[in-house]
Amino acid sequence: NNDGCFEWGSITDCGSDSCDDFGSWTCKDSLTRTRSRACYSKGCSEGSCYSTPATNTQDESCPPGKICQNGDCVNAVAQLSVSDLKTTRVIPFDEGGCISNRCYYVATISNSGNANGVVSSEKLWYSGAVIDVKNFNQVISPSSSWTTPENSFKSDCFIAYSYELTYHDDSGNEIGRRGVTCLNP
Repeated sequence: NNDGCFEWGSITDCGSDSCDDFGSWTCKDSLTRTRSRACYSKGCSEGSCYSTPATNTQDESCPPGKICQNGDCVNAVAQLSVSDLKTTRVIPFDEGGCISNRCYYVATISNSGNANGVVSSEKLWYSGAVIDVKNFNQVISPSSSWTTPENSFKSDCFIAYSYELTYHDDSGNEIGRRGVTCLNP
C-alpha cells in the first residue's frame, strides 16, 4: 500500500510494500530445495509510518530421479564398491581321511554416491565358473557401508584353492571383484 501519514501539516510518503531478492537455494530435505527473502509491509498507522518485516520462502521439489545436494537438484546416483574383503576364520576338517580347510569371509560394500544403492548378489567363482550365488537385496544409503553375512569356501587335501568373488547391484551390474585364496593346512 502507499499510505501517506499526516505529520505537522504535511503528508509523508511511507513507501510501498517491498521484498529483497531471494537468497541462494539450500536443501530443505533430500527432495526439496528452498530459498527465502525478507519482505516489508509498509503503511501508516495512527499518524506514524511503519515497516513490518516478514520472511517469504519459496520451495521447489526436485524432479524424479534427482535429489537436492548443496541447494541444487542433481542426478541421484549410487556409487557402490567393495571396500574390504577379509577372512574371519579358518577351520580344518577331515574330508575322507584328508585334512582340508574351510575359510570363512565377509565383504564390506560401501556407497560413496548420493542415492541409495542395492547389493543384490554375491557370486563365488572357481576356474572361470560360478559355483555359488548368495542373494541379498541389501539397501545401502549414501555415505554408508554394509558387511555381508559370513560365507565360506574350502581348500582341498593339500591343495590351496583360489577363488574370485563378484558383487552385483539390483540391475545386475558388477560392483566389484576380489580374489581370495583358501590355503591348505
